[in-house]
Amino acid sequence: MGRKRTDMINKPNSRIVYTDCKEAETMCDLLIRTNDIFRAIREGKTDLDPKEAGEIIEKFKVTLVKTSDILKYIADKAGLDYDEPLLIFQMKNSQ
Repeated sequence: MGRKRTDMINKPNSRIVYTDCKEAETMCDLLIRTNDIFRAIREGKTDLDPKEAGEIIEKFKVTLVKTSDILKYIADKAGLDYDEPLLIFQMKNSQ
């Protein structure tokens, strides 16, 4: 296992994710890139000023909520259950 993966798995909020379709694997790849980018933004290691950083974070939250809404729509059309993640629920209620 690579050093970065080893470091990641030792973090208190680490998750082991199992995927068995291309869509989920793609989301997992995006998740890793999202983590790197937003960690850098939150740590002030980018060229963004704090106001712009906050605006980008809020816009991305909207994207996450919309992604959840799309997954719910797909699940409903397919006759499947969709339990909205707690963090998405909290984002919706804070907008």
